[in-house]
Amino acid sequence: MSALIVYIDGYNLFHGLRAKYKDDRYQWLDITALAASLRRHEKLVSVKYYTAPLQGSSDAVQRQQTYLSALRAVSGETLTVYEARYQSKTVTCRCGRQWRTYEEKETDVHLAVDLVADVATKAATSAVIISGDSDLCPAVRRAREFSEEVRIVAAFPPKRISSELQQLLPGSLVIGRGRIKDAQLPDTVHDPATGAVFHRPSKWRPNGNRSQIPHRRGTADSNCAHPASR
Repeated sequence: MSALIVYIDGYNLFHGLRAKYKDDRYQWLDITALAASLRRHEKLVSVKYYTAPLQGSSDAVQRQQTYLSALRAVSGETLTVYEARYQSKTVTCRCGRQWRTYEEKETDVHLAVDLVADVATKAATSAVIISGDSDLCPAVRRAREFSEEVRIVAAFPPKRISSELQQLLPGSLVIGRGRIKDAQLPDTVHDPATGAVFHRPSKWRPNGNRSQIPHRRGTADSNCAHPASR
């Protein structure tokens, strides 16, 4: 039986879900259950989740920390979370307004390096990449140089299809609503190792506050939206 490792670009998945469903009702996602549903005939040996810790003390930071703790509680040793970093930068609108924002760095690089290393060492004989980032194409090509037998496929998050990965890989699919709904964590997650309890954030509930994606139109001045106002 093939040894399957699933590599998840957390940033790509999060924003794909938000872009598709216009809110965060499906962000309380059991990524290990989702990974297992993608190739049921293979032995899932590891799920690798790549993200970056948010900065500051906002509610978003707390939601991320709660989510990662819940994932670790339900997934045990199957899941490994790799945290990259955010780099601050100043954004200037044409209207002259400025604000500081953060840009995710190194997540795709970590995923690419692990994919190549796992195939080279035969830790993975089968791989699924949950991402629509075409920057991963060189890593796929390099991994194939180490093993002609390895089967690498893509599972694209909603609204995150990469035509480059589709052309390169022998198979791909788009993760549909059914898989996502079936792989939600319970509203309350108990950590059997520590006794800690984690609750689904209210904003991530089906009837919670919806983080609508603004539909921007008009002049440069009307388009200027400081991230803190979203």
